[in-house]
Amino acid sequence: MISTSFRDVWHSLVYVCPVTGAFFNGVFLLALALSIFLQSIERFVHVEPIESPVMVLIVGVVGLTLNIISAIIVHGETVKWMR
Repeated sequence: MISTSFRDVWHSLVYVCPVTGAFFNGVFLLALALSIFLQSIERFVHVEPIESPVMVLIVGVVGLTLNIISAIIVHGETVKWMR
């Protein structure tokens, strides 16, 4: 006999929902990576001149700085949590 009580259904959903969510996140990430890859190939084939290279450099440096700061913060929190 197959049990279909609320508790059984709930316990099965507790395990199925994260797996399903992870699957769709992975599919979305793969599609996004493929799209970025194809756009980068197109940019190499059809080169467009950069109108303001200084602005590109400034945005790149600001982005790199913020990524380094966030990595330091996250790394520090991870080390505290693991102790």
